[in-house]
Amino acid sequence: MLAAPDAAQGDNPINGHERTVARATGRVFETPWVHVWRLREGRIAGFTGFFDTQAAAEARHEPARPPEGGAPLPAAKARGAGRAR
Repeated sequence: MLAAPDAAQGDNPINGHERTVARATGRVFETPWVHVWRLREGRIAGFTGFFDTQAAAEARHEPARPPEGGAPLPAAKARGAGRAR
């Protein structure tokens, strides 16, 4: 995925999607992403990347244990955090 040849100035967003295996747990997560490349005089002057950090964090950590005698909780609720979208 490359920016257009005439995109020699300003911000150039590029969209993508990835499927990744977290090394720590072997869990797979998928996320769309956006890379914003800032170009100045035809050269890279900056980069910002956006992706689903919650999905990545959940894949890297083992799920929380359910309370004694309780049913298992979804990973996000077990940690007390909701998933913002």
